Amino acid sequence: MKSFSLSLLVSCCLSLLLPACHSDVAGPIFCVGDEDCPEGLACADDVCRHPCMTSEDCPEGLQCLSGYCHQSCSGDSDCPNGEHCSSGYCEPDQPEDGGPGDDGGWTECQDEDGDGYGKNCERGDDCDDTKRAVNPAAYEACHDGIDNDCDGEIDE
Repeated sequence: MKSFSLSLLVSCCLSLLLPACHSDVAGPIFCVGDEDCPEGLACADDVCRHPCMTSEDCPEGLQCLSGYCHQSCSGDSDCPNGEHCSSGYCEPDQPEDGGPGDDGGWTECQDEDGDGYGKNCERGDDCDDTKRAVNPAAYEACHDGIDNDCDGEIDE
């Protein structure tokens, strides 16, 4: 009985000391394969989505469409940052191919992982241009030891 009480006490204390992992940046998580997506999501059309059989399988506010959960919308303002309304559902904005150069002209976007972030990209720089799921619009995945959302903090 003492070991159970001690483990419960340790668990409670750790939950008070460790900050909750969250992200305040909404937007699509781009991917090449399922391994780029947080646990429970799958890569569909280059974006991490919840797989589903029916809309009951989806988080609140999302509907099942072609095996994946989508947010319905009537206009772009109904969609999260980095997405637009298309045919009644939020879809990710496509990355731009370049950005403003030092001379005021347009320069080539250097995006090694295809997430729309990189050197000279309109969306901005990428803190890890080798992992498509790591960029300033990504959600922070808890307990993976990676700064997923490029804010300089790991697992916050």
